[in-house]
Amino acid sequence: MTGGDGICAKAEGNASEPTVESKETEMKKVEELGANIYAESAKAVREVGAKIIVAIIVAILVWVFARVVFTPIAEGLDEEILGWPLT
Repeated sequence: MTGGDGICAKAEGNASEPTVESKETEMKKVEELGANIYAESAKAVREVGAKIIVAIIVAILVWVFARVVFTPIAEGLDEEILGWPLT
């Protein structure tokens, strides 16, 4: 069907056009999927976040230990150890 101004009008009951009910059910499915993905992501962040914090704390403790223990030992070394030159 064409109108007087040359614009093609859609026929009522066109099977390719989604109905209001199908749009609403599709939106509910999308919202449920989004809620499920959000819940899984939040759970993953909680699990992995603790591991990341522990790893950062361990790295800081290793750095502090190295500064407190190994740096003074290295500064106290001579140019020779047991008669062997270090360079």
